Amino acid sequence: MREVEFLPDWYPQIRRRRRIVTVQAWATVIVVAGLTLWMTLSRRSVSAAEAALSSIDGRLTQSRAELKEVEVLETLNRKLGEQAQVLAKVGPHVEAARLLATLDEVMPKSMALLEVSFITDEQRPATLADVRAAQEKDRAVQRRLNVKVGGVAPTDVEVAEFLTRLTARPFFEEVRMTRSKPRVDNGRLMREFEVLFSMDLNDTAGT
Repeated sequence: MREVEFLPDWYPQIRRRRRIVTVQAWATVIVVAGLTLWMTLSRRSVSAAEAALSSIDGRLTQSRAELKEVEVLETLNRKLGEQAQVLAKVGPHVEAARLLATLDEVMPKSMALLEVSFITDEQRPATLADVRAAQEKDRAVQRRLNVKVGGVAPTDVEVAEFLTRLTARPFFEEVRMTRSKPRVDNGRLMREFEVLFSMDLNDTAGT
C-alpha cells in the first residue's frame, strides 16, 4: 500500500528556509557576542595600557626631579672643591692671624693674654632647600670661628674696657665673659678672666 502525501510541494522548502534563517540568526548572535567580548577585552587592554603609561610618566617626572637635585648637589660639590683649593692656597691661619692683630688693637696696654683658642665650625647644607638657599647667597658652607680668650688685667676696669671694645667690633658676635676671679702673681693682686665670642667667617672673608 502506498503512502499518500497530503502536504503541498512548497511546504518542505519553507521549512528548509526557516531552518536556514534560524541558523543564520544564531550565527549572527554568536558573532555579535564575540564582537562584544572582543570590544570589552580591548577596552580593558587600553585602560591597562593607559594606567601603565601614567605610571611610567609619573616615574619619569620623579626621575627628572631627582636628576635636578643631583645637578644641584654636583654644583655645590664643585663649589666646595673650588673653596677647598682657595683655602689650601691661602692657608687656614689667615683668620687667626687677623684676629690676633685685632685683639692686640682692642686690648688695654696693661692687659696680658694667657690663652687664645680657635675652633672653626663648618655647617654644610643638609637638605635641598638649604642647598638652594646657600646658592642664592653664594655660600656653599656656613663657617664660624669660635674664640676663647683668657688673660689677666690689673683691675676690673681694664676687663670691662676690653669687653666694651670687643662688643663694639661688628664682626665679633655673642661676646660674653665666662669667668672672672682674683689672681695673685708675684705678690700682686690681679683679675683673671675668660671671654668667649664668635665670628661669621662668610661675612668677614671679604673684609
